[in-house]
Amino acid sequence: MCVILTDAVIICMRYSSISISVDMEKVIRIQHGQSTVPFQRAISKFGAVKQNSFSLIYTNDDGMETSLDLIAPTPDLFNQWFEGLKIILKKVRYMKENSSIEERFYKRKFEAADTDRSGTLDKAEVVEIISGMNIELPSAKVSKMIEENDVDKNGTLDFEEFSQLLTILRRR
Repeated sequence: MCVILTDAVIICMRYSSISISVDMEKVIRIQHGQSTVPFQRAISKFGAVKQNSFSLIYTNDDGMETSLDLIAPTPDLFNQWFEGLKIILKKVRYMKENSSIEERFYKRKFEAADTDRSGTLDKAEVVEIISGMNIELPSAKVSKMIEENDVDKNGTLDFEEFSQLLTILRRR
């Protein structure tokens, strides 16, 4: 089992062919131990490993409270997961309190497209975002908009430049 944390917003759990994603903005709390109903049902299967267990309590797409129940294979890994998730949750809550819905949307789009984690988007990445938003523009128009918003003229867009581009697109 491995845990993949992406863009400080979603935790993805992969185990064999099962994949579960939880939007960190929907997490209500992180609780230590095995107190959730799914943990109680599976205690005979997993045994009492409370010291390595915790749950992410979150609202699902239907608005219902649910949990993602995790058991770390070692106490050290438990501490890394648990403390890391607490830090991420704190960051997500801070961002939510101190940024607009629009800014968070732009940030998600930017981070999802920045696959090489360079902190900038090249033309192909910007085109992919725009087409994914069902905005149909000729390639020449997109290139011109990228060039106009590339303030530092380095051929890529950082987050601020990208945000300006999306703001312009939303106004058209």
